[in-house]
Amino acid sequence: MRWAFLVLLMPSQLFAIENGTLLFVENGQNLVECYTKSSYSHVAIVLDDCVYEAELPEVKKYTVQEWFTNIGKYNEGKGSPALVEIQAPDKPYTKEELGKMKVFLESQVGRRYSIRGYLRKIPGTGIHCSEMCATALESSGRCNFSVQNCEISPGDLHDWISGHHQVGNQLYVRIKPEHRRTLCSRWSDWWKHKGTACGWSCCESLTFCW
Repeated sequence: MRWAFLVLLMPSQLFAIENGTLLFVENGQNLVECYTKSSYSHVAIVLDDCVYEAELPEVKKYTVQEWFTNIGKYNEGKGSPALVEIQAPDKPYTKEELGKMKVFLESQVGRRYSIRGYLRKIPGTGIHCSEMCATALESSGRCNFSVQNCEISPGDLHDWISGHHQVGNQLYVRIKPEHRRTLCSRWSDWWKHKGTACGWSCCESLTFCW
């Protein structure tokens, strides 16, 4: 069974999101899922009621509410929606562990998003979602992955993460009817995103072999 979740209700009204929780997105980007051979296409991490996410074109920091709202907007008009899986730590992170993760994650905000490291198996100036989350977990001292973090896909991280457990069922995130965008507004946002994606792709292509 998969839950339906109305994003404009605060998530804390349904469940508590622990520090160090990973938010995995399934059925989000077909290209990523096909290339990595996994149904998981994205991952973000929660710390101090904020979500840190490496996404195109750069690492960003959202409130939990903003992040779930973005997922709800992504799902508007989609017949096959993206689903969110919550993986919380079995044991709460200590203040010291959280402090180390916080220092790392704050240092990443604004860093360029890049898949070059994953494709070439070489760490670069950019970073991708699962690479950032894996490095954040390692910075706490609890985790140690057997490969370079740049080589870890969202599906790999989901399969390899230890000391975490799934909270409830996967969530189908939806916007409340009264807050849904018009078709015109959705198309406008889609074109803005495509423009950003086009600029990022050109830069990524030019720097791929550097």
